[in-house]
Amino acid sequence: LAEKKYRHFFEGRKVMYEKVEKLLKEIGGDWESYEKMEMVINHKMDNLMLHFRNDFPNLKDGDYQFVICVIMGFDATTLSVIFKIPSLGAVYARKSRLKKMVSMSVSQYKDDYLLLLN
Repeated sequence: LAEKKYRHFFEGRKVMYEKVEKLLKEIGGDWESYEKMEMVINHKMDNLMLHFRNDFPNLKDGDYQFVICVIMGFDATTLSVIFKIPSLGAVYARKSRLKKMVSMSVSQYKDDYLLLLN
C-alpha cells in the first residue's frame, strides 16, 4: 500500500538523485543542502520528514541528514563518502540501527519509514 502511495516519488527519484548530487557538490554538503532535500521530501511525500522528526525528536542532526539521503536514494558508497563512514559495512549497520528503532516505534508512519529506509 505504501509503495503505491509513493510510486510517483520512486519514479522521479533517479532524476532527483542527480539533481541533489549536483546540489551537494555546489553547496559543499552544508546543512542548507539537507534542508532543501528535506523540503523536497516533505513536499512530495506528505510531510514525511516532518512526521519523522516528530516521531523521533531525540536524534542527532547527522541522523536526520542520513535518513534524508537514504530517502533520496543515495547508495551505500555515496553515503560512506558524504558522512565519512569508513566502510560499507558501517553504512549498512547504521541503516540497520535506524530500521530497528523505527520498527520498535508505534508511529502511524512506521511502514512508510521502513519502506523508504530499505
